[in-house]
Amino acid sequence: MLPYLPVIKAAIVVALISTLCYLGYDKVYTNGYNEAESKYKQLIEESNLKLERSKTEIEILSTMLEISRDTEIKELQASLDTYMAAFKRGQKPVTVITPSGECKPSPEFIFTVNEIIRKANAPSPAAGTPSK
Repeated sequence: MLPYLPVIKAAIVVALISTLCYLGYDKVYTNGYNEAESKYKQLIEESNLKLERSKTEIEILSTMLEISRDTEIKELQASLDTYMAAFKRGQKPVTVITPSGECKPSPEFIFTVNEIIRKANAPSPAAGTPSK
């Protein structure tokens, strides 16, 4: 018999046990990694859905704000046109010359401009608050 046979048998047994331990460890590690990966993929998908919903809501609110702003500008332009037409029809002067020779806006024109500014600065009923 070979004098090294017991050492070779022990080396083979150690190699088999080491291989089994490594395979067991690898299986546990892979399972844990796969579970963590699926958990975080789900979290990322949920975050992406929330982000997409928020983005859509912002786009809708932006569109509503733009439509509201355009409507208010058209209304303001219409009221300005109406006041200017009334001035022209009524033959009301837009400016007056003072006794000292200065050209200044007429009191009616100042009143009308201030009224238009008040209308422009008034809160719009069309502008709503975003819902949560």
